[in-house]
Amino acid sequence: MGYVDAPDMPVQDGAGCLGSDPRWHRARCVFMTAEVAIMNRSAVALAADSAATLRHGGAWKIFNSENKLMMLAEGRPVGVMVYGTAAFVGVPWETLVKVFRKQRGANWRRSHLSDYADELVEFLERELLTMTDPSDRVADAIGELGERLARIRDELEQRIFDHAEAGNSTSERSLKILAAHSITEELQRMQDRGFLDGMDAQDAGRLRREWGDLFQDLIDEVFRGVALSDASINKLKRFCAEALVRESQDAPYTGVVVAGFGEDQLYPSLRSFLIHGYVQDRLRVKSRGGSDISNEHGAFLAGFAQQDMVATFMEGADPDYREYGNAFVRSLLAELPDMMTKGLGLSNVAEVAVRDRAATVALRVADVVDKELTEFRDHGHVQPVLSTIASMPKDGLGEVAEALVNLTSLKRRTTMALETVGGPVDVAVISKGDGFVWLQRKHYFPSELNPRFIAKHFHQSEPSSTEGGTTA
Repeated sequence: MGYVDAPDMPVQDGAGCLGSDPRWHRARCVFMTAEVAIMNRSAVALAADSAATLRHGGAWKIFNSENKLMMLAEGRPVGVMVYGTAAFVGVPWETLVKVFRKQRGANWRRSHLSDYADELVEFLERELLTMTDPSDRVADAIGELGERLARIRDELEQRIFDHAEAGNSTSERSLKILAAHSITEELQRMQDRGFLDGMDAQDAGRLRREWGDLFQDLIDEVFRGVALSDASINKLKRFCAEALVRESQDAPYTGVVVAGFGEDQLYPSLRSFLIHGYVQDRLRVKSRGGSDISNEHGAFLAGFAQQDMVATFMEGADPDYREYGNAFVRSLLAELPDMMTKGLGLSNVAEVAVRDRAATVALRVADVVDKELTEFRDHGHVQPVLSTIASMPKDGLGEVAEALVNLTSLKRRTTMALETVGGPVDVAVISKGDGFVWLQRKHYFPSELNPRFIAKHFHQSEPSSTEGGTTA
């Protein structure tokens, strides 16, 4: 059994004011959401809220009617959840999933859950290319780079302000040196990140050559009025190329979670990946792994996007408490050498020996405290919950998944934070025998007024107009 920490959903900042070019000045709608997946040997429960957050500059707007949880394969026990950006190359994710499902048809079956996930990625990588405009794909990538470069510019301007406030020189040469240090640091941080699936340094080099003019135009626009050396400009070009081939969660992306059963599976599985867009007609994707229920591992629970309350529920305390506690203990123990040698009047040699020994002991104590707290968390909180989930009936899985999403929503509502989790919670349970079953599902219309829709999607006989509803 295992409890998995899923990646946090970062706030997707807009690019700010980047001039009049619409490629670099766009509103963005994101699913700053809470989603939960729970599995045992009987079924998978998936739950997602309905909030979508639109940000444009400093203005925010939240809608509570988005669909983030859907059936992936018609009539098959497979579901999909999405979080992060609400659209891919301008196309809403709900539309993409439904187009994919319709194209595959009712007879589409695969042996393992991972095959369904791989085929969805293949659809995005190949088939969707024929449905989208190449200029939109380029604009999407350039728009992302504009947001990244705008953050670098904002941080640089803050450094320049602090530099001037401290009474330092603000000559053009000094400002260029300051910019060079800042840009070098950003480039190094980017190069320290791993590559996206199927990409490497050669792809970055090719981008620098083939998209060099695009990068130059973007840099000129974003850094207009900022003193930069030629070397700094070249490093910014390298940054642009590296940013498009490396993984990063501080830029727009969509998280995709696929869960359920393959035809040859008795137990469920889950796979997740992050989609960043296209570059030169190649899909920018990073697998986040997954989990397989088996005879040895009988339960799984994970939160996606905003998963702080899931972690609090599972671990018995907010993750921030744990991080703060660990940092505080280590900072306190770091003072131990000074505390032990202060006022003792030791010789230099003796003081060095005592300080070295105290530092070693302090580090050992910090490691022991961290290890003990981790074991207490696992054995006192995580494992008891997972042991219960392993034997929980299908409806119980759905109730727990829904409760965890609602808990996150309640937290946002009762604190001074944007209510980026909210609205109706969609809940589905997927089992080998019953397939994909909705426990809760919102509609943007009254079902009694749309009998044809209900009949089509739920395979019911359509009622006559005299039985209620409409035949229009």
